[in-house]
Amino acid sequence: MQRTYFPNLLSIQMDPNPSINGLDAFLKSLDRTFFATSTVQCFTPHSDQALLVLNLQCSLDFVEILYHRSQGNWGDQQNEQLLPDLLAELQSNSGNLVDIEELCLEFNDALIVIRRTGPKSIVAAFAEIMETLAAHYVHLTKELQEVPYEVYMPVTETDPAAFLPEASATDEYFRYWALYYESDSNPLIYDLQARKLIQGELWISNPEK
Repeated sequence: MQRTYFPNLLSIQMDPNPSINGLDAFLKSLDRTFFATSTVQCFTPHSDQALLVLNLQCSLDFVEILYHRSQGNWGDQQNEQLLPDLLAELQSNSGNLVDIEELCLEFNDALIVIRRTGPKSIVAAFAEIMETLAAHYVHLTKELQEVPYEVYMPVTETDPAAFLPEASATDEYFRYWALYYESDSNPLIYDLQARKLIQGELWISNPEK
């Protein structure tokens, strides 16, 4: 699967084998919960902080994942606090601040890329993001005609530096996404409020440091 943005966003060294107490147990829990093979990289912008780049590879199609989640058989449908709880446990075991910088859900036919917009933003918004993907699936797939090979969230209309300080970090996930299709040479923006694809300039949401 193509990963459109993230490898070019960081100039710092990524650690493909991070030494974090409790990380193996954290990944095994993710594997069980999401029927996935989990891999992780890490970088440390500060000596007491670890930011994770997680990839969950699931051997199912996008629509199958949404179906199984609706049946309570995939992810944290049964307990929407599972992902936050797992991260909190990992942070407790590590003794340092731990957060998810990027979460990639790699399905057979699509890649969902979720970037951090603020502290714990991904775990706080994850359950609602999955519900929103299901609710908008018909529109995301051009009336069931074409599955996007990548969904990237969030993107913004304007430079993220212009955000109002009081804006909620998790709200940014539910405004605009970037969609990539084999039939389109350029990415399209999906307007969640209008439920339609639009042309426009893409801005990548900067995580709060």
